[in-house]
Amino acid sequence: MKGKCALFDIECEICWSIFQLTGSKYIRAFANPNKRLQDLEKMYLLSAQAESRFSIYEKWFAENIFKKFQIDGEKNLNYNDKLFYFIISVLWRILRREIHFHDYKNKPFFENIKSVENEWKLFLSDYIFPRNFSKIGIFLTDRVQYHDFNISGVDYYFSRSIDSTIVSNEDGSYCFVYAKFLKFILFGFIKGGDEKLLKPTLINPIKGGISFPQDLRDEEFYKYFIYRIMEINNLPSPSQNQQEAIDSQFKKEFNELKNKEVWEIILNDWTLLDPPK
Repeated sequence: MKGKCALFDIECEICWSIFQLTGSKYIRAFANPNKRLQDLEKMYLLSAQAESRFSIYEKWFAENIFKKFQIDGEKNLNYNDKLFYFIISVLWRILRREIHFHDYKNKPFFENIKSVENEWKLFLSDYIFPRNFSKIGIFLTDRVQYHDFNISGVDYYFSRSIDSTIVSNEDGSYCFVYAKFLKFILFGFIKGGDEKLLKPTLINPIKGGISFPQDLRDEEFYKYFIYRIMEINNLPSPSQNQQEAIDSQFKKEFNELKNKEVWEIILNDWTLLDPPK
């Protein structure tokens, strides 16, 4: 369709972008379990020129970070300036989506949203460094074999789930844009966040290294995970018709699924995950 590219502000044919969370064909949205994620949150956003630019950094991330950690199990990763750009490109698109689909006018961080979006956009389009909103990080996760949170779904959330939103405390003094897919958590602060506590996860805009596990000491950051998992657990279940569709698809995929790590995760979350005595 014809429209204006959100990145380059040019009138052109723009593509619709779907924030599709991959996994099983019948993974459901957190907020609406009766619709597949493929059917939700479609928005026309970028020109082919913008998509082409982003694809360069996505390819770099896939080959140099994602594959090495998620598939090969490497624990020491080196990166260059492409990682900083890639993370902001993901977070900027999430911020655009949040602004498009949700009303944040009454949120304490609302006044900062446009400033963040504009700074990140200028960086992505014209490579102008985002001096006010450059606290960008990546946190690598793994399987959770034991925990004492007294909630289900912890192992699955940290190692398989895909999630994205704007995170904020009540007064907006601690706020960041958040994206999670499989064992990768990306974040960019709008306000707050102690750099000393976040240091092992913060990305140098030029180059650096990531060593897993990272010594993240920010308790406020960890609190969000517990809250988010509880929030997901309290969402309504799929309707009977949709549950039958999920069960049918699950049976078709079972033989393939049971040989994968995801099957171990599902079984792990069905057991009591208390630390061994």
